[in-house]
Amino acid sequence: MFFSNSKQYRLKHIREFRSKYSPGQQVEVFYNPNKPKMAVLEPGRKDGIVLAVVITSVSFIYGYIAFFNQDLYTEITEKLFQLFN
Repeated sequence: MFFSNSKQYRLKHIREFRSKYSPGQQVEVFYNPNKPKMAVLEPGRKDGIVLAVVITSVSFIYGYIAFFNQDLYTEITEKLFQLFN
């Protein structure tokens, strides 16, 4: 059985996953001791972290510009409104 929180999990990754695990194979299972029903074969999230870092960085830079250079902030904001309207 395969679960993913990504709607577009590539076929290549699915094939890799299936080649690692075969029916009847003994595997190490990672689980939450407080909630044993919560268990996975491969712990950790890999998707989304890059996007979160990029959004956080852009927000920080935009806030920095807004605080220290209000003219540039106004110019950037106007261009963004023109771009998205």
